[in-house]
Amino acid sequence: MVDEKAKVEQETELEPRQGSGRLLAAARKQQNKTVAEIAEELNLSITQIKTIELDQTDGLPEPTYVRGYIRSYAKLLGLNPEEVLKNYLNPNWQQGTSLDDIPRGIGNADELSDSHTITPGRVAIVAVVISLLGYLWYSGMLAQLIGGKSATEQAVVQNETDSDGAQISELETDNADNFDGSAVVQEHNLSLQFSQTSWVDIRDADDTKLAYRTFAEGETLQVSSAGPINVFIGNAAGVNVQYNGEDFDISEHREGVYAKFSIGEL
Repeated sequence: MVDEKAKVEQETELEPRQGSGRLLAAARKQQNKTVAEIAEELNLSITQIKTIELDQTDGLPEPTYVRGYIRSYAKLLGLNPEEVLKNYLNPNWQQGTSLDDIPRGIGNADELSDSHTITPGRVAIVAVVISLLGYLWYSGMLAQLIGGKSATEQAVVQNETDSDGAQISELETDNADNFDGSAVVQEHNLSLQFSQTSWVDIRDADDTKLAYRTFAEGETLQVSSAGPINVFIGNAAGVNVQYNGEDFDISEHREGVYAKFSIGEL
């Protein structure tokens, strides 16, 4: 393991133009590990691992997450994460083979060709398109979540007019007041503990941002709202959630490495 680590780090120094993904792929092959094994260990998809090894961005989230994936991948192989990340930050990164050029039927990235490259201009266009699609998708999700809920439900009682007029009983009025009051004063408290670095986007029913940044390992986030809270977590495996003091299982809300859900629905 030590010799393999030294060899890969030496390659990093001798070939500064080589992307971090290619270094990881080389180390993986030296250790006789498959792409599927790495994907299972890191809780990522096989396609995501292939994309990282090809130094591409198609289908991957923003760079903050990608750096986290590369760091975890390097640690898994016993490499120095910072040395590997230097190649990710290198301006020549993302000049590897395009996923579109992968021959059909090939099950791993070991035999992919290095001959096809993309220009920085194409990389920028792809990055902009991916970011735009991600924003539209997430905004649409929030609109769907929020659009189906009304802030207050009003009950209208209609009575037919008779000779002495229609009246609403005092009991009905009291019950209506009690219902509305309990709905307004109910508060939703959310607590997030971070065991790994993760991006978080939390908004209330009015789409006001309650939290919108990357949180580091060891940090804790407390959020309170009188109305529903919509939550997006970039690295769900590294976050523990509590709702109103009780553990909240986010596993059923996960989609790959992400998790998105709404709490306190009216």
